Order: sequence, then C-alpha cells, then structure tokens
Amino acid sequence: MYSPYFNSATKLNSIQYKFLKNNKKLKSKKDISANPELLNNFFYISLAAYNVITKSAYNEEESISTRINNLTLIMTNLCNLKCKYCYAFGGEISSVIKNRANPIIKSTINIDSAQLAIRTLKPNNVLFFGMGEPTLTFDKIKQIIESCKDLNINYRIDTNGVYLKKREEIIKYFIDNKVKMQISYDGLDELTNKYRGSDKFDTSKEILKTLTEIKKYRHISDIAYVRITACNGIERKFIKVINNLKAMGFNKVRIEPIVISGRAKNFLSAKPNMHALVVNFAKALIFAKKNNFKITSNLLPAIGTNLLSCKTCSYIRGSSITLSLDNKFYACVDPVSELQIGKILNRGKININKTKLYKISKKRDISKFKQCSFCPVKCGGGCTKESYNNYGSFDKAGENRELCNYRKLVLYEYIKNLNYN
Repeated sequence: MYSPYFNSATKLNSIQYKFLKNNKKLKSKKDISANPELLNNFFYISLAAYNVITKSAYNEEESISTRINNLTLIMTNLCNLKCKYCYAFGGEISSVIKNRANPIIKSTINIDSAQLAIRTLKPNNVLFFGMGEPTLTFDKIKQIIESCKDLNINYRIDTNGVYLKKREEIIKYFIDNKVKMQISYDGLDELTNKYRGSDKFDTSKEILKTLTEIKKYRHISDIAYVRITACNGIERKFIKVINNLKAMGFNKVRIEPIVISGRAKNFLSAKPNMHALVVNFAKALIFAKKNNFKITSNLLPAIGTNLLSCKTCSYIRGSSITLSLDNKFYACVDPVSELQIGKILNRGKININKTKLYKISKKRDISKFKQCSFCPVKCGGGCTKESYNNYGSFDKAGENRELCNYRKLVLYEYIKNLNYN
C-alpha cells in the first residue's frame, strides 16, 4: 500500500486489509477510537479523518502559506567553474544575459537590498544561492550575517566547495556561524572532474581539501551534505557513490537529474539513460535506508494533495521567495519574469504582491490536469518552472509526462524491491 499523504509504502496487516476490502470510512472521532489499530503513520486514511486526527479543518486558502519562511538570495552569476551541464551558464555573464528568460546584467547582489529584505521579511531561513558560485561574494555574505546577528536565522549555502586561497577563512566562518553547506559533487572523482572540471585545477582535489578543512572543526555530516547532478555514467554506480560518500563522512545526499537548459543544451551527452538511472535509483533508496543514509530527490514521488502540485519546492506554495540581482522578488529560485511577485522600491521599501503569490499557488490545482486524475503520485508534472519552459504555460505542468513517468517507475521499482522480512 502506498500513501501519497506520507510518501511511504508499507505491507498491510490482516486488519488493515479487511478494512479496505470492506470499504469502511473513518468519518468521526468515534470511528477513529473504535479502530485504533488503523492509525499508524503509513495507513492510507481519508483527508477528513486526517484533519480530525490533527485537529485541523481543511481550508483551501489557509493551505497556501503567504508567510515568507525561506528567503533565497541570488548572490552572483560569476563562477570559478564552467560545469558542462550548468542550467544557467554559470561563469558566462554574456550567455546569461542572452539566454535567460529574465536577463540580469548585474554580476553580484546589492548588499543594501539583501539586508533590507531580511530585516523586513524576518525569514526563519536564508539560502545563499547563485547562477554562479556564491562564495565568490564571501565578503557580502559576511556583511549580511554580521548585520543580522540580532535575528534568529538559519543560514545555508549551495556551493561547489572550490575555495582555493580563501578555504581556511571561509570554512572557519561557516563553522562559527553555523552556515550549513550543500556541496556540489557528483559522488565520484572521475564523474566530478568529467563534468565539473577546470583547466586550472583538479576540481575533486579542491573539494576534498575543503572537506579536510571542515573535519578540523566538525563532523562532515553535522554541517554539510552533497548535491549530485545525475549525469551520464552514474546510472549503475549509486551503491558505489553512497559507500564513497559515507567514507567521506556524509550521511545525506540530494540527487537531481540534469535540467536541459542553459549550457546543458550544448552537452546533451551528459544526460544519463533515464530508465537505467531510475531503476537503479530505486534500488539505491533501499540500500541507503538499510545503511542509515538519507537520499532526497526530485525523482521521489511527491506527497499527495488535491490542491498544490509543485511539491519539490516550497516556492510555488508561497512560503519561499527569491531576491535576485535585479532587486526583484520571484516565486521561484530561478528568476523567471512570469513569476515575479515584488521588488525593492527606490525609497527603500519592499513591495510584495501576496495576492499574486496566492493566485500563482492556487493555479497549481492538479485536479485540473487530466493526466493526474488517477495517478497516486500527485506531483502535477513536477517542477512548475520547467513545465513552463517545456510547454509555455505554468498551467500545463500536468502534461509533463516524462518526469511523471519516471517518478511512477521509481515508486514501482522501490515497492517491487522492498524486503519485508
């Protein structure tokens, strides 16, 4: 039995099986108290029963958050690498300007705008991100953190881990200020150097030096995890990758398929055999679980709901927004002009159109998508922004059959390979 509410699969016991076979429904607290054996986290219950258990009434408007919990800061489009599959032409400003849906000429963030956004929105979490490498603006990162020390903020950074001459300074500062790192590394040295390589240095060696520096202060898993771009050559190496990352000190990895946009369009050979990747990815999930290793991914089936579809990110749900290099806010980590929902005004104030943010979120009603009607995954076609890139409309995300099919295949292979003994 698969439950999209909890994104989990379980083997039913005899009582649960009879309950489903008789088509009973839990409608009240009395029914629930009479069937306590059914109330485990993996049993597929009705939405009404779920709300009774959690003592909350379902409300469509309240299900979409308009409180900004997460703020992403696009720090720069400069980069010290030129990864072959970069979705954003990182390190090539002229290409960024020419090819992005919303061309951004500025190369680094406006520090005053970033500080204003944090102090006004008071987010719980701030992510330093970039269409390049954010640590190239390390001085600005320090300014932002130092100026907001009176606020209780959790900081995270998406980084390639290549710090060269500033390695010791950067790592010590991140450790002292509890800045968690998502480090881009493709699991094995040969894959990393093949796709993230540089003519000036050995990319893998530089990343390993960064990990060695982290270990002087903390256990790797306390402050960092890995982000893998699933590329050609990794399809049958997931077990090897997990063992390698565990040996390096990690206990978590995020695995994402290549997005064919930006520079990746010119390197289609980097795209893996997706069928082989998905089948082996499902096996890797089971291996990882047995070895206390966590995997997150856009390939995983999303938590089901009848309203919101873009489960792989919190932006389209309204709880996260991005401040980009142009002093504008977006309902996506990628500054797509159609998802602009606010800006920093000249008089030093912030204008965020929460009504527009709500309307964008409300459009993600997957009941409108015919391909989603009978699907247990309920992902609405995956990434809303990528569906826009593919189909020219955010409302056609449900037609994004490729990612839907891969997610369903992951689910099928995962359940098929589960060991219940």
